[in-house]
This record gives sequence, structure tokens and C-alpha cells, in this order.
Amino acid sequence: MTTIDPTTATAEEFADERDGAVAQLLAAIADWLTSTDHKKIGRLFLGAGLIGLLGTIVVNVIISLDRAGIANIDDAATPQLLDAQRVGLVFGTLLPLAVGLCIAVVPMQLGARAIAFPRLAASGFWMWAGGLIFSIIALANNGGGLGGDADMVDLFIGAHGLMAIGLTAVGASIAVTVLTTRAPGMTMRRVPFFSMSAMITGIGLVLVMPVLLGTLSYLFLDHRNGREAFGGNTGL
Repeated sequence: MTTIDPTTATAEEFADERDGAVAQLLAAIADWLTSTDHKKIGRLFLGAGLIGLLGTIVVNVIISLDRAGIANIDDAATPQLLDAQRVGLVFGTLLPLAVGLCIAVVPMQLGARAIAFPRLAASGFWMWAGGLIFSIIALANNGGGLGGDADMVDLFIGAHGLMAIGLTAVGASIAVTVLTTRAPGMTMRRVPFFSMSAMITGIGLVLVMPVLLGTLSYLFLDHRNGREAFGGNTGL
């Protein structure tokens, strides 16, 4: 065949190329979903945080249109929108962007080969992501703090607990990375400011999220048993 001859690929070759492309795509997706590379875990957090930011902006626009009288939203849906705004801002945007940047950058600043407890950090991401998805499902089905469906309110509380566990795991991984995986000769006095702030963030998550989990446990048990100790949905 010369350089000017037309390419005559058979149907079998096209099928092989297509199957190979699909296999490569599936392998790439599986690699991202199961990876313990801190850069990939950080990018997953950052990407999810940006998606959460976009969703929060959409919710805020809807609330603004309703308050301006342009849109007419059912009063029963207003509590869910307000809950979605708060959950999206804190758990869907600020926290994933912060911890994602810490996970991606801190090991490189410290000269470490990997983040401490990489599987813990990866599982923390999936627990956080699962909790956020369950929160959205609960809000979409009349859940949330002032929701009318008791099962969806329970799901909303439980989803927050799952997010708290995941963020605790991620915070522990970040803090231990700064404390134990520094390059030889790098003392704590030489740790870059960003990595030091990341360590403080991780320690803060480890200290605060279990308290949140305990509070959610009280609220869950109260909501399942009479709703008398904390004032029911108003207490939530």
C-alpha cells in the first residue's frame, strides 16, 4: 500500500477499536473510582465541590426569584430550598473545596510520596459523597429539618452523620500526613504555611465532626421516639 492508497478497514477492525476504546474508558473510570493517589482524591473533592457550588447557585437563584415575586414557589417547598442552600454551601461547596485542596497539595509541599492512610482518605470521600447524595434525595422527597415525611427526615439526619464520618476520616488523614510524612530534614518549623493551616483544618475536623455526629445521634433517636426531648422538627 502506498501513501496515497485509501484506508480500507474492515468491520471487524472497527469493532475491535470500538471495544478497545470502551475498555479503556471503563478502566479509566475504575481507576479514578478506586484510586488512592492523593492527587486524584483531591481532584475528586474539588470537582464535586465545584458541582456543589453550581447547584447552590441555582438554588439561590430560585429563592431570589421567589422573593422578588417573579416565581411562585409552593410554601411547602420553601423549607427544603433553604435547607438545600445551607447544606450545599457548607457540606457541598466549602468543605470539599477546602479538604480537596489540602489532600492534593500538602503531600507535594512536604516532599511525601503519598498522603497518610490513603485508603482512609478515599473512603472518606465516598462516605461524604454518599451522604451528600442521600441529603439531596431526602430534600427532594419532603425531608430536611422541617420536612413532612418522617422517613425522609430520618434519612436527612443519617446522611449528615455519614458526611460527618467521612470528613472525620479525611481530616485525620490530612493531619497525620503533616505530622508524620515530612521529608527528611523538614521540621515542623519548616512546614509551609499552607500545610500548617491544612493540619489545623484536619485537627479541627477530627475534633468537631464527632461532636456533630453525637448531636445527630440524639436528634435521630428523638425523632424516632416521640420527638419530645428536642422539640421535633422545629428543634432540628
